[in-house]
Amino acid sequence: MEIQLNPRQVQEPFGTFLQDFARRGYFSYDATVPAPKLLGYGLGISGIMAIGGYLYYFSEWASSEAELESFASSSSILLLLLMLASMAVHELLHAVGLWISAGGTWKSTIRISASLQYFTVYCHCKKPVKALGSFISTVMPFLFLGISLYPVAFLLGNRMLLYLSLFNIIISGGDLLVCGLLIFRRPQWVLDHPEKCGFVGLTLREPKRS
Repeated sequence: MEIQLNPRQVQEPFGTFLQDFARRGYFSYDATVPAPKLLGYGLGISGIMAIGGYLYYFSEWASSEAELESFASSSSILLLLLMLASMAVHELLHAVGLWISAGGTWKSTIRISASLQYFTVYCHCKKPVKALGSFISTVMPFLFLGISLYPVAFLLGNRMLLYLSLFNIIISGGDLLVCGLLIFRRPQWVLDHPEKCGFVGLTLREPKRS
């Protein structure tokens, strides 16, 4: 679907970049997803992975009810603090990856904001990014904070690392959905939408009409 700009967006960098790519012969299409759907599908994908990881871990490292209660009482506050810190690192990984991919100064490239409606922090890239750079930037938190911690937790039998790993897998669900869109829609360039979840794809191949 071709992108329609409202009068305000025409004057913003988002609209300027779209018009510049159009003059260069690129087609644009909307690859945004409504926030509730992104959260729902994303949590469904990552939730299944987290449940599988949880069951596999405890099939090897069985714990008694007393041990679990002891962990909950002694480590819950530390775990909560680590989870909150990992959310900040999660967005910072997105931001650094996009900043490197897009180039320019940090201020001209990256905006980090918060959504009170969905109680989340998010990173927005103001400039177009090659699709590969966008994919790598999107998947980085899932790999570094989620998947990579799991084998360490499993080998050490460390429940703290396990819960931290599973938490980061779960909150990466929306990122995995966006990665899927990048793979199946195959844009050449990606432009973050300033108001919606997802992106605008830019390609020299005319996209299929949806």
